[in-house]
Amino acid sequence: MMHARRKMTTRAIVVLIVLVLAVAGSTTYMERKVESVMTTQFDYNSAGVIEGADAFIHRRGDVGCLLIHGFPGNPAEMVGLGQYLADRNITVHAIRLPGFGTSPTDLRKRRWHEWCVEAETGLKNMRDTCDKIFVVGFSTGGLLALYLASSNEVAGVGSLSTFIYPRNKLANLAQAPVLRTVVPVIVPYWKTSSALTPQQEQMPGRNDLSYPYVPLKAGLEILALSKVVAPILAGITEPVMIFQSKDDRIVDPKSASFIYENIGSAHKELIWLDHAGHVIVLSPDRTNIFECIHSFIATH
Repeated sequence: MMHARRKMTTRAIVVLIVLVLAVAGSTTYMERKVESVMTTQFDYNSAGVIEGADAFIHRRGDVGCLLIHGFPGNPAEMVGLGQYLADRNITVHAIRLPGFGTSPTDLRKRRWHEWCVEAETGLKNMRDTCDKIFVVGFSTGGLLALYLASSNEVAGVGSLSTFIYPRNKLANLAQAPVLRTVVPVIVPYWKTSSALTPQQEQMPGRNDLSYPYVPLKAGLEILALSKVVAPILAGITEPVMIFQSKDDRIVDPKSASFIYENIGSAHKELIWLDHAGHVIVLSPDRTNIFECIHSFIATH
């Protein structure tokens, strides 16, 4: 009996070792594949950042706006809004969050608190030149904008397609303690589908610098961040303007309603869009959105 038990234990250990080696080999293979795709698809600057995906600053007046991009994007998606505000004498700083605009393998190492630190640093740097600062965030950047407003003095918040509830209900299942540990090991990366609408895909001169593959770990970090932000909304008292498209394929539109109903701001507005998709900063109606944001800044 003892001999049989030892034999079964030995077999179990061998199977476990084989599985661990297989998973490790699969992860290494995927990382090499992802890096190969990245170096083929994108050009990089000397700092290891995708050309056109780095942070940018427009120095103008003493009213400033901190722009925070989404996932899996980078500051490139905020260029249009940044230029629109700068043309109206608003100082703009679009930060690049750690792990974005570099590579999916870099992003896989990052945690949500690193993004919060970068946002805090961006806000602090703007205080050197601006008397009044607004924070506008898109998608994951919207979570960070709200996070900043909960513990920092800002003049107002712009929340664009902010992630609270995912459209994909399976994403919530991945947060279970066991799955949160196991799934990212088994499936380290997944190929992204475009968050753009067909009309946005055909935009002249559109340059999509988002990652073609994203690490599942990073997606779980966003879910974790949303769980941190949701309960602190009541403590945010700054004016807020919320934008959400009804046909968003990434964020469940009820996210916007949740933010509006739970935020502590006395001055708040929820603007619904019909056909802007998730990436509303690139929507056909973006000029009107930009004008609403500028008007919000000008009146608060």
